[in-house]
Amino acid sequence: MPFKRIISRDNGVPWGETGMTSKKWLKVETESIPVSMLIATQPGVLLHALSEEYSGEPIGGDKHPHVIYWRGEYYLEDGHHRVLRAMLRGEKSVEVRVLTAPRRPAKMKTSEPDTRLRKSIRDMSPEEREAFRERLKDLRKKLMEDAERLPNGI
Repeated sequence: MPFKRIISRDNGVPWGETGMTSKKWLKVETESIPVSMLIATQPGVLLHALSEEYSGEPIGGDKHPHVIYWRGEYYLEDGHHRVLRAMLRGEKSVEVRVLTAPRRPAKMKTSEPDTRLRKSIRDMSPEEREAFRERLKDLRKKLMEDAERLPNGI
């Protein structure tokens, strides 16, 4: 696994609210961090967002992923697709914005898992589902081709 580990944010984040906005993140300095030191905070990514056609200007205008440094660990808070695209290009480290969170223990939020994606797929017409399946097949094929070009050990 390329990441140190993966955690879920379904019940909030252990470091608590940071109060950061897109504008505030742009003021945080960047540094290069090995992907193997990052803890992913989302269990998956959308395959279509990994293709190079989606690698343009990110929402919020920040090309650098956002990382929270908390209790000696680097948590990837935003930019999972950008990090995975970098890995597909063979990069072992990524330039990220790192915010150090206070060491205080955070209260975890309770919430239900987000099931909107599953419901929206079920609600698609048969034609829409078929088009979606075809798009996924194309993206899987491209990802497999990209993965074959990766150097060993990633």
